[in-house]
Amino acid sequence: MAPDCPETATEDGAGLGSQLVRAFAMQMGAEIVIDRPEGGYVVTATFDVHDVAPKAMEY
Repeated sequence: MAPDCPETATEDGAGLGSQLVRAFAMQMGAEIVIDRPEGGYVVTATFDVHDVAPKAMEY
């Protein structure tokens, strides 16, 4: 683990931050890849972008 990581961080990715990332990824239907290069931690999330603007209604 990187020397500047908080003491609450865990090696197995079971910490609160990892849980939040997985929960957000699940909500968005994203695929996440976690990489741990020496001295770091990289999370890549890939998801589809959808138009969320409401459709115009005719009155």
